[in-house]
Amino acid sequence: MDAGWKRNQWFAHCAKKRRGSIIRLAIISLVNACLLSSTISYADIFPNPIIEQRADPWVYKHDDGNYYFTASVPKYDRIIIRKSPTLAGLATTEEVTIWNQPASGPMSGFVWAPELHYVNGAWYIYYAASENNDIWDIRIYVLENTASDPTTGTWQEKGELKVPGHGNTSRYFALDATTFEHSNVQYLVWAQAAPGGESSLYIAEMTSPWSINQNTATLIAKPTYDWERQGFAVNEGPAVLKRNGRIFMTYSASATDRNYAIGLLTADENADLLDPDSWHKNSQPVFKTNDATSQYGPGHSSFTVSEDGTQDILIYHARDYADISGDSLYDPNRHTRGKVFTWNSDGTPNFGVPYANGVSGYTTLKSVNSMRCIDVFKWSTQNGSDIVQWDCNGFNVQNFALENLGNGYLIRSLHSKKCLDVMGQSKENGANVAQWSCWNGDNQRWTRETQSDGSVRFVNVHSGMCLTVVSGAVII
Repeated sequence: MDAGWKRNQWFAHCAKKRRGSIIRLAIISLVNACLLSSTISYADIFPNPIIEQRADPWVYKHDDGNYYFTASVPKYDRIIIRKSPTLAGLATTEEVTIWNQPASGPMSGFVWAPELHYVNGAWYIYYAASENNDIWDIRIYVLENTASDPTTGTWQEKGELKVPGHGNTSRYFALDATTFEHSNVQYLVWAQAAPGGESSLYIAEMTSPWSINQNTATLIAKPTYDWERQGFAVNEGPAVLKRNGRIFMTYSASATDRNYAIGLLTADENADLLDPDSWHKNSQPVFKTNDATSQYGPGHSSFTVSEDGTQDILIYHARDYADISGDSLYDPNRHTRGKVFTWNSDGTPNFGVPYANGVSGYTTLKSVNSMRCIDVFKWSTQNGSDIVQWDCNGFNVQNFALENLGNGYLIRSLHSKKCLDVMGQSKENGANVAQWSCWNGDNQRWTRETQSDGSVRFVNVHSGMCLTVVSGAVII
């Protein structure tokens, strides 16, 4: 997070002599992180990366209001948890090691991709591990903790979560287990390569938090498309999101280099989830490498929500360089990242592209002089609709995503999904700023400048002028 960032209020101005004044909403300055009271903030801003050198990230927001984080560490030798009331706070909060691998025997080799779940009043961690004398004999294991806070209490080993061996019971390749509940049934989804086969996705009903009914185990996805077979043929890292009458399941495919990408499976909420025909796979990745933002190999996702619960956030890892020396598995710089995502009109998730390094999230934009918030006038969703100031209310009509594309930020309305746009690509003082379909033109891109006193201003890339407010209207 930026030095001098003011968590409760941001103030933006174009020049020191204009501090405390506003002109009009145009290209001059802006303000963010609007608070309506001392306890409720209508902003959720976090740095990207959120945490460096933590791959396969899992973030869970519990009903105690805290975010809990776990991930693979570069040495693949232990399991860690972080806890914070904010997503941004995960970057600096204490990291607690809750389990270390033994020196020999089961779980003494790789320790991969832990996930933290709260099931029936207890905490469970699902993770993959191998033996140090056979690092590719990878199996699924479970830890349990009955304390209210998973960073405290005692973690007990529940042993291996047995899955079908597909003809081989002596050597497995089973990993990336996740669990979810639907219609009063608890399911396990995991990745597994049968002997001589490729890493594919399976689902089964659970009989306890550490066991499944093996008779229900069903193959639901395997790497069939070219983009899933770059370097290695892989489907792995499933994560489940239930929305809009459907079960969405993201997964990752290909080698863990720049080819790594996220795919999507979808099932109707009323379908038989143990029937392979219930699951539809998108033919193209839904989230992949983006050279323009210098983000490579995004994958192994999980989902969480904003602090106020109104926005969905994709958590994932990616590198910020493409060329890797040696085996990508041992390159430590897969960093944990996040982005607010939106929903298409057909009810499917729209993940967009991975953002460049820098600030991400969403916020209100607040005038330092009037203490009112930038607002899409009359809740319009039309191109050319005015952006004005209005009493701050925390609704989506006043929430804007900050989308760092590497060459400037898009400021996108979470209500209309449209971007702040300098109309007519004007470079004149007082030019109107309205909303328009996002097309990444220079007149829609803004640099973000943090001042020495912690204030922030946005400068339009096209005109070099600042966002401001004049007579209640947003101009430049």
